[in-house]
Amino acid sequence: MSLTRLEGGPPGSPHAKWIVPPCRERYPVKGPFDHTFARVMAVLFSLGGFFVRSYAPHALDVMSLFVIESKGWLVFLLGQGLFLWLERYGRDRIAVDSNLRRMLIGSQMGQTCPVQVVVRQWGVVTGADQGLAWIDGDRLCFKGAATTFQTHRRDLPAWVMWTKDQRRNSDPRRARRRLPLPWADECSLEIEVINRHEDLGVQRRAVRFDQDLTRWFRDSVADSPGESVLPPSDVHPGVMPRPPFVWESATLTVAFLLMNMFAVFAPVPLDVKLPLFWYEVFFRVGSLAMSALLARELALTVHSQTIRAYHLHHGGPQSGKNRPE
Repeated sequence: MSLTRLEGGPPGSPHAKWIVPPCRERYPVKGPFDHTFARVMAVLFSLGGFFVRSYAPHALDVMSLFVIESKGWLVFLLGQGLFLWLERYGRDRIAVDSNLRRMLIGSQMGQTCPVQVVVRQWGVVTGADQGLAWIDGDRLCFKGAATTFQTHRRDLPAWVMWTKDQRRNSDPRRARRRLPLPWADECSLEIEVINRHEDLGVQRRAVRFDQDLTRWFRDSVADSPGESVLPPSDVHPGVMPRPPFVWESATLTVAFLLMNMFAVFAPVPLDVKLPLFWYEVFFRVGSLAMSALLARELALTVHSQTIRAYHLHHGGPQSGKNRPE
């Protein structure tokens, strides 16, 4: 993996920048699942599964053993699934302060559409924002709470140069459409309409914007006057979680892996002829699969934090004035 692009960038067009209050950079806003109690609940669920399964040797008959094992395994895996979801939620979440209703009311352009944009570099989310997007001639314009950019069609790769995966990811039938950016390492701009089916007005805006966006990156459009500003290439400060996030993730992941290994290899006296034996085998295989997912999630978390920390400290290409239009 090469990170040399951080010292420069594509010549010609400047890049937008993220506008974030200083307090947000130091103290990111917490979401409903960022608190410690959520992770504590995940640990308690897993320990509760162990506690329930400890009664298995005292089962009176096969049916009682089946009920105890089922409850224990389900609670045990539920806790790990909750932790896995929390890791994915916390790794890429960016708190956005925007009032789309106010922006829509203040907008005088009928073709504007409320969207969420996500900038992804090296497979890592480096920024996100919510706001209004529209097509103005050969420019894709976006005005949000944290950034504003207007990108000419000529700044993006030509449609004939897109790979099969890039064309599939940009299909209008996808909820989140992904457009390739003119940088290395498969950088992309993801655009998703917010609350597409909220009311008829938003539905009309969404359909019109989808049609305009498809026409914009597929067909040749006459150049429009005005400066071109590419999406931000630096890291949004709000995407960096609290410092203990990675250490907590590593510690709890190792704890879950140890519990999984004990649950998988702990001997349980069962008759191979009983259906319950294969039921137990199924859950143990599921525990191994959960272990693999937890290890993969930890690797992605460490990878994401490494890329973001490097990018945040080394800066990016030239930034524009980020003025709204």
